[in-house]
Amino acid sequence: MKIGRLGYTESTLLFCNYLRNHLKIPVTEDLVKYEINFMQWLFNTSGFYDLDFNNNYDYVNSYIYKKYMSELFKTSTESDYTRFLLHNTQFSKYTPNFYSNFNIGEYSYDIVLNEINSFIKDKNVLIINPISTLMKKQYDNGNAIKISNLAQVTSVQCYNNEYTFFNNQFNPNKNRNSFEYVKSIMPQIKNIQCDCVIISCGGISSLIANRLDKDYLIIGSHLLEIFGIKHDRISKENKYNEYWVEVPDELKPPNYKMIENGCYW
Repeated sequence: MKIGRLGYTESTLLFCNYLRNHLKIPVTEDLVKYEINFMQWLFNTSGFYDLDFNNNYDYVNSYIYKKYMSELFKTSTESDYTRFLLHNTQFSKYTPNFYSNFNIGEYSYDIVLNEINSFIKDKNVLIINPISTLMKKQYDNGNAIKISNLAQVTSVQCYNNEYTFFNNQFNPNKNRNSFEYVKSIMPQIKNIQCDCVIISCGGISSLIANRLDKDYLIIGSHLLEIFGIKHDRISKENKYNEYWVEVPDELKPPNYKMIENGCYW
């Protein structure tokens, strides 16, 4: 089973790309503003990066951006089903046409939790996320099972990918863009023995999924809730108990407060 998911930023950019290149609607000022706004989100808070990004709309014609759009489309069409997150806008009348290209999955916390339980039951599971070691700890010590009634697995493996927010300016490495970065980590990921993979890596989740030969499930911040990791994207009232944990400072990016006010940590 391959389960895809695009967050708001990735969903919107793929949608805009579809409007321009498939439906051929006029590229109006409103469309440009809409698309460039989410392009800024992609590089600032989604974790995708390209050191050649020029902060201009003409980046949509660059090789790396076109390649990224093709990766998002590949994940969305080759997954058994995919979830999209799109806001209601003046372009929403085109949404049904866009969705007709994919098998669309329903979206709610309960649906995702049941889905994960079916996905991981009795399997060797690999989690790819910058704090996957904390998720493994929460499962191994029983906290995640008590919080979410998670299914029994054979084992939980983990791979902590790097944070690459703000076009990777706070964590420079030898790679000029996310494609080079993912290429550099895939040998390590593929060397981990597992039956299936949970991917929660923001803007690079699709790049990783497309290079796996395993079943995968892509998920967003619900993964934190499922494993009992405190964050500010859920209501804390009547939620937290002694089984929930904070993200330790060493697992936070140094600039985490700049990323949606630190809501993920």
